[in-house]
Amino acid sequence: MFIRVPSCFKGVTSYQTLQLKDITLVEYKALQESKQVDVLFAEHTLAFVLEGEKRMHTPSGEWIIKPGEAVLIRRGCYGMSEIFTGNEGYKSLVFFLNDAIIKSFAEEYKSLLPAPGIEQTPDFTIFPASVKLQDVAHGVIHYFSENRQLLEHLLPLKFKELLLHILQEDTSGAFKKLLCSLHAERKVALEQLMEQHWQKNLTLDEWAMLSGRSLSTFKRDFALCFDTTPNQWLQQKKLQHAYFLLQHSDKTIAEIAYEIGFESVSHFIKIFRKKYNDTPNSLRTETVIH
Repeated sequence: MFIRVPSCFKGVTSYQTLQLKDITLVEYKALQESKQVDVLFAEHTLAFVLEGEKRMHTPSGEWIIKPGEAVLIRRGCYGMSEIFTGNEGYKSLVFFLNDAIIKSFAEEYKSLLPAPGIEQTPDFTIFPASVKLQDVAHGVIHYFSENRQLLEHLLPLKFKELLLHILQEDTSGAFKKLLCSLHAERKVALEQLMEQHWQKNLTLDEWAMLSGRSLSTFKRDFALCFDTTPNQWLQQKKLQHAYFLLQHSDKTIAEIAYEIGFESVSHFIKIFRKKYNDTPNSLRTETVIH
């Protein structure tokens, strides 16, 4: 299963969710340990582990977030997520950081930030347990039962307090780099983004969001970068992967079609023949003969 955060929380009654204009907040509880789940973070995410333990397996390594710790996850990252329950289960508080409110914060406190650099923001940054951060996190939980009209004034203030504490605790500089990149409106490099995630079945709106662009700007920048449309580029990439699998794996044609995102095997065969002037079955037969 492959899920996108935070869209996976929509309509799920077992979570407490709170969403205002620029802030999405989720309190997550679990009594049982979870299996590994593929996760793609569609927004910058700040998660506090209050009870239990969370593990993230990523292309760059394994990350363990223990009780009392917080983790900052950059938009566009993906990995395998697991939770492990403690004596009272697993509990976390998760903020999804809308670019608008982060940019506003970065502008207001730009005097506290270093000059923008060219370094890439780390995928994952773990902040050690801090009394200040924990006090703010536990205080925010009570907001789920507050009057919504009052929350529209209270939550942005509490959120700003939280970001200032993180800025103070940011010994690695990862949060400062994120703020600098957003303040300078630096966009994600499209070539790197597409090569990392082309196997994921994302919509164009999701691709645009991950790249930090509007949909129209994403399409325009994509054409300048690749001299084609996103849909055409993705289809060619997937067909090339299918060609490789047909020659070097024992997977069935149906398995390959579903793996690269085709819901219809017949449609996959039609598109494949148009691209390579051969059917998948004929290509596999020819490969075996040779």
